[in-house]
Amino acid sequence: MITLLIITCITPLAIVHAESLQALNQGETAGAGNYPDVPGAPTNAVQYNKPDFTPVAEMSQVPAGEPALYQYRNMTLLMNCTQNCTLIVTADPKVTPKVLWLSVDPSQTMLLTMNTYGYPIQGEAALERSLNFYWGLEPNAEVKLNAQLRLHVNQTELNGDLNRVVNASQLTWMYWNRTQARWIPVESYMDQNGYLVCNTNHFSTWTVAEYSNATEAGNHQETITGSPNTTGTGNYPGVPGGVPENAVQYNKTNVTPLESMEQVRAGEPTLFQYRNMTMLMNCTHNCSVTFTADPDVTPKVLGLSIEPNQTMALSVHMYRFPLQANKLWSGL
Repeated sequence: MITLLIITCITPLAIVHAESLQALNQGETAGAGNYPDVPGAPTNAVQYNKPDFTPVAEMSQVPAGEPALYQYRNMTLLMNCTQNCTLIVTADPKVTPKVLWLSVDPSQTMLLTMNTYGYPIQGEAALERSLNFYWGLEPNAEVKLNAQLRLHVNQTELNGDLNRVVNASQLTWMYWNRTQARWIPVESYMDQNGYLVCNTNHFSTWTVAEYSNATEAGNHQETITGSPNTTGTGNYPGVPGGVPENAVQYNKTNVTPLESMEQVRAGEPTLFQYRNMTMLMNCTHNCSVTFTADPDVTPKVLGLSIEPNQTMALSVHMYRFPLQANKLWSGL
């Protein structure tokens, strides 16, 4: 059952495509699992405890759809994959303890080599205000994928580890672009469990740094504006009535979305506010959503409630005119 609510006088033309997708496991709410050091860890995660061990080419298997939690001396990794994955992990013993979460939806089974470093490897530039943490992710072959990277942020620990005050609001995921030989910042946000999150469709060497402008990474950036927050007030200017008080809000009012990938958790109302589109979305299953809005469309407020029979990926496109070969509908 799909309920579509449009709050407007003139309805834009919107095309929504849905396809089946095994979920990128988003975990449960903080405190639900039995892993006090891993906020939001799902209760069904298979746990591997090696707290006195620093992995060097440590090989393990991550079965499809079965979350795996690895606890090493200086790295805790929660891994989830929609296909069977062989994982080879090496951690630099000089890296201070990190809690990482990697969710992957690849097009096929894969072998993934994962390395953590305290410094960039040869050929990669250092960033002034990085967290002295670099995460290399290399599949054994070219694989089409969607992935979500998370790093748990404890500002008190970071301040002590780096001997400086870290501006958590500026922390941003970046990846090393080999062709351009520079770090590319990627749209990042802090979720309710304290993880810095980004979505991507490729693997490379990744890092997290304080990012305030384009001076360090170069003038190119991949949509980086906006961060979510949960407001308990229920007051959302421009969204008349009916917005749940527990809605998670993403404020990106200066951004016109272009294949902007977002996550909507099952049963968690989510409000996306872009430059010319405000969307309140609710889904009974986990859903990956990709938004694109025609910049010529005047601002619209939309509501979409979905009750699918499984997790899914959803592409939402908003156009000013009908696509080629589509007839113009003389409706509202």
